[in-house]
Amino acid sequence: SQFMPSNLDGSTAPFVLVGTHKDQVSSPAEHKGISKLLYEELRHSPAWSRIIDCRTATDQDGSSRFWFFPVDNTMGIQDKTVQELMRSVISAVEEEEYVKLKVPFAWMAAYDDL
Repeated sequence: SQFMPSNLDGSTAPFVLVGTHKDQVSSPAEHKGISKLLYEELRHSPAWSRIIDCRTATDQDGSSRFWFFPVDNTMGIQDKTVQELMRSVISAVEEEEYVKLKVPFAWMAAYDDL
């Protein structure tokens, strides 16, 4: 898709899409429409299988599954979606095998020097 970065090829780490103006776009119906648009435009990308979805989003019909996290930046950590986003990212990262690999400490120092 024209919107998906070309370096996301499906072998990438998990990723999230975040909508940062929920205070300005607050309608659950609009969130559902945005989520549907993202799905339609991006689902054919090989990277799509690695997306972390928002499972506690609420649309006009109750609860729903969104393909992005609609957050209200004015609320910061008090926004429940920001809290879910943080939990979801931590959970996804903890499941990744590369996070569990042991590497020599010298490698980490070299990485820091870069």
